[in-house]
Amino acid sequence: MPAVTRTKLRRLTPETLSILEKKRDAARDSGDPSMSGASTKMCLKARSKADLEQYYNNLADEVEEGLKHNNISSVFRSVQATAGSPTQSH
Repeated sequence: MPAVTRTKLRRLTPETLSILEKKRDAARDSGDPSMSGASTKMCLKARSKADLEQYYNNLADEVEEGLKHNNISSVFRSVQATAGSPTQSH
């Protein structure tokens, strides 16, 4: 069975996901001083913030390209991606 990727995880780059894995491993082992909880949390927070900004910039670029070519479907797709489905908001 394939792994399920949550919507928020799809926005993260592979580098950020590797930091998340290191954080999980450090929490399990709790013997690795280079990946202490605070330093990993700060690193993960900074990387995920940059990834989210890049994700929204890419969506905005897609909308601009769609509007240049009168392709409204790409605009609606981007709006739907940012809004999410009603089940995600609960």
